[in-house]
Amino acid sequence: MFFRVLGVILCLSLAACNTTSVEGPVSPGYKPALTSTEAGLWMTMNKFERRLANSALVERDPELNAYVKSVICRVSEAHCQDIQLFILKNPYFNASMAPNGSMFVWTGLLLRVQNEDQLAAVLGHELVHYVNRHSLQQWNRTKATLEFLTFFTIATGGFDFGITGMLATVGAMGALQGYSRDHEHEADAGGVKLVHEAGYDVDEIVKLWELIEAEHKASEKETPSIFWATHPANEDRIKRLTEEGERLKADRRVLKRGPSSKFQDVYAKHWHQWAQNLVTVSGPKEASVVLEHLEANGQNAEEIAYFIAEVYRRKGTEDELEKAKEYYLKAASIEPAPLKTHKHLGLVEKRLGRNEAAISSFETYLEQNPSAADAKLVRSYIEQLRK
Repeated sequence: MFFRVLGVILCLSLAACNTTSVEGPVSPGYKPALTSTEAGLWMTMNKFERRLANSALVERDPELNAYVKSVICRVSEAHCQDIQLFILKNPYFNASMAPNGSMFVWTGLLLRVQNEDQLAAVLGHELVHYVNRHSLQQWNRTKATLEFLTFFTIATGGFDFGITGMLATVGAMGALQGYSRDHEHEADAGGVKLVHEAGYDVDEIVKLWELIEAEHKASEKETPSIFWATHPANEDRIKRLTEEGERLKADRRVLKRGPSSKFQDVYAKHWHQWAQNLVTVSGPKEASVVLEHLEANGQNAEEIAYFIAEVYRRKGTEDELEKAKEYYLKAASIEPAPLKTHKHLGLVEKRLGRNEAAISSFETYLEQNPSAADAKLVRSYIEQLRK
């Protein structure tokens, strides 16, 4: 497998393989000539995507996939059938397009958008990258470099080494697609125009980027997202998006249709898992920005407290464990408490050396969840603490 795919890579890198001519926007239904370098690139991506489709990295919920695809189609009806959607279980904020029309949307992005207008804005931005051939231009520009070869070497690792390799591949793809400033400006302006013409509220675009900027400022050095390395400064972006939105709103010929009613239903089904994934990789300040915005957007304060507690519990110092306990107790004030609240509160008390309090929390957890998959493990904690 490795050498077959490597052969494609080398072919794409050799002077004998002509650079793909990048001429004008992608037309609906476009397919490259079979003898072109672009076709070879599509073939390699298609091979990777067939393997990715069977990976645990992919979110398969049909309702979620159908919903996100419906927003894509509303933003760009003409290219609806050309876009292959992959929703990937990655807690960071990002989305990207491949030259063959594959769109990769990370669940961390879905967690952060607060409504369908904001989701449409990100999808519209990525669609402009695709339609205007930005990704193909970028891949052409870097295909003979070590970065390009590294990307495909990682991709072959993804073929054979499971979800870790797949995740590395998707991350490398995002790094490869660090568009130029002109490309980003073009995608911003074109994306705003697309969502405006689709009837979405362009003011929501700026609100989203203000959230992302706040998270970026709070982010800790040990949890950098590839997104920050591949996109321009948010202050400049917010200014330009605001100006473009005001210009478009002056055009009264476009009617605001508003988002569909599906966003909240789909979001409610998944946000707990997305938030849990977030806290496993983020520092307290960064995660708190996201979680506080979720609370401000209507999520239950006690449930949010549970996830903040999760962040502090993972940090592990005594002060942070005390902070975790504070938030777990807030989460425990609702009935029923989030599923793992009392178990994790027990773990915190155990680590703090408060055995009686730990036993009490573990017993409460078992009372509320007698058939829990980890019930045997929790009972063993209690037995150890009573010795």
